[in-house]
Amino acid sequence: MNFGKLRLLLWVLVALGSGFLIVQRLLPTAPQSAQIAQPGTSLPIADPYVTLLDSTAQPFDTASLKSGHQLVYFGFTFCPDVCPISARKMVVAEALYKKAALGMPTLTTPATSLFITIDPERDSPEIMGFYAENLIEDVLDDFSEAERTAVKPDLIGLSGNRTQIDAAIATYLVYADKVVEGSAPDDYRFNHSDLIYWVRPNGAVQFFSPRQSAQDIADAMIAASS
Repeated sequence: MNFGKLRLLLWVLVALGSGFLIVQRLLPTAPQSAQIAQPGTSLPIADPYVTLLDSTAQPFDTASLKSGHQLVYFGFTFCPDVCPISARKMVVAEALYKKAALGMPTLTTPATSLFITIDPERDSPEIMGFYAENLIEDVLDDFSEAERTAVKPDLIGLSGNRTQIDAAIATYLVYADKVVEGSAPDDYRFNHSDLIYWVRPNGAVQFFSPRQSAQDIADAMIAASS
């Protein structure tokens, strides 16, 4: 499949009461038939690893994490609603997975969360790092002092230039549409898909919808690692 010639739109209908994700693939000339997939279904992503910039503006290749579970969310720090909720759920899921590992010595597969911005013009590497640090601390407030060190999430905020981010968006088949709301340079927002992607250690990619909880995500990783 030539993704360079393919425009993929993801509509999340969960907010409308549907339990499904409709993935419609649109060629430049005419639409193809839609697919309806249950959350958790594998996505046709052959190579999910991308190289972006970490909080110190150094290249970070997500292939360095391929021995473990990766939870990936695409959003932006100016997002007022779905991004904070979903990004936090992703990080809580990682912490719950690590908490489960405290009582399961065989649960040794590592897990990492990645928040990739779709708005690199405003979300610099430094801002993404700051956002990640604050989100980690917020999530840790849900755990006891005795648990905090063991369950601390490895959340990595990633940015890059527009070309790098667009390549990552294309890799994960993310829907991201910039909506200009005024005349000021930063007066805009994004309509975007609201999915948490799960890159398994074998490179297969699945997704979780907004209907699924942090515990659902953690349980899936636990089951896959047991």
